[in-house]
Amino acid sequence: MKRAFYLLQMAKEKMKIIGLLLLTIVVTNGMEDLALKEVAKGNNEFSARLYKELIKTNNGNLIVSPLSIETILALTSLGAKGETATELQKGLNLPSDPQQIKDQYKLLQTYMINGRFVTLNSANKIYIENGFGIAPEFLEVATNDFGSGVENVNFGETDKTSSKINKWVEDRTNGKIKNLISPDLLNELTRIVLVNALYFKGQWLHPFKAEDTKPLDFHKSKDETIQVDTMQTTGFLRLAEDETLGATFVELPYRGTPAVLSIVMPNEIGGLDSLESNLHALLRFQNFTKENIKLFLPKFKVETSLNLVETLQNLGVKKIFNRDADLSGISLQEGLIVSNVVQKVFMDVDEKGTEAAASTAVISMARSAGFGRLVRRTIKIDRPFLFFLKLNEVVLFGGRINNL
Repeated sequence: MKRAFYLLQMAKEKMKIIGLLLLTIVVTNGMEDLALKEVAKGNNEFSARLYKELIKTNNGNLIVSPLSIETILALTSLGAKGETATELQKGLNLPSDPQQIKDQYKLLQTYMINGRFVTLNSANKIYIENGFGIAPEFLEVATNDFGSGVENVNFGETDKTSSKINKWVEDRTNGKIKNLISPDLLNELTRIVLVNALYFKGQWLHPFKAEDTKPLDFHKSKDETIQVDTMQTTGFLRLAEDETLGATFVELPYRGTPAVLSIVMPNEIGGLDSLESNLHALLRFQNFTKENIKLFLPKFKVETSLNLVETLQNLGVKKIFNRDADLSGISLQEGLIVSNVVQKVFMDVDEKGTEAAASTAVISMARSAGFGRLVRRTIKIDRPFLFFLKLNEVVLFGGRINNL
């Protein structure tokens, strides 16, 4: 009896421990959810502001990776001081507390995956001029909080060094991003190049059958209609219709990840400009329901190269590009400024799924240089539209298709 009583007490103690562990997990996940919502809030605000600047000078198809830009410039901000740091924090909608910035990007790393159905990777790399001193604190943040590799190079050997950097980017984007940095962006005054490579490849949860793809009408404008290869699938998809915005939202989920491709189509042909003027509202959470949908979606492939200096300056990030820059947290050697921020982005959407890649480089130089109804609905994406590849509301990639 005593032994039975003892075993019962032991069992109760184990149950208490298990209960405490479960409680800890629930609390931790709740805290992560809140933290991720904060990341998404800042990311959405930056994505909308960034996109509005880009469309001023980009008229055709467009794709950008807000997260890739945020990641590498968030790292840069942790080596900035004073007004230079403040401008980066405000311009990128980052927290003002450096520790929060570190925590957010550590959290995002937990969502990176290399699985059977999906791959999502973000990689950082710092290239430093031979003999150039980098602050130990910044090096620790880069390696420990951003998982960045570090390599010494000779920037005076412009062809060799640009090829080395481009090879690293190409390898980490499955060969989709090539020639990110041209040799003429480097010279003997270049001191540091910070690079982020973001890559996504995912299979649809509801695949499109290749044999069902056929040419259908696509209304480029009220006066011009063309035939484009259009895929079709059927399934329970998240749908939202916003009469105020005059838009229809459809979310396409991927297998093995919470990532989704959100398609936003204006209800009126020719209504894309109106949608683009309301991006902040578009990126807010919509009142989605799950509907039984037959969806028609054009196949598309889009690639964009961007020089982001002027765009960032228009967003209030100015000091890092001039003689007032204070990047003393990166190096104690004086005279460090950012000369260029460039990005190259690629996305391919077909019957199997989506492949997308982006790479952003910051180049620093010395100064002297629930199910709804079962009735099936038909949704046809047959006019210019916006798209956002999102991970728990964080925008990885976004853009528009207005010409196929």
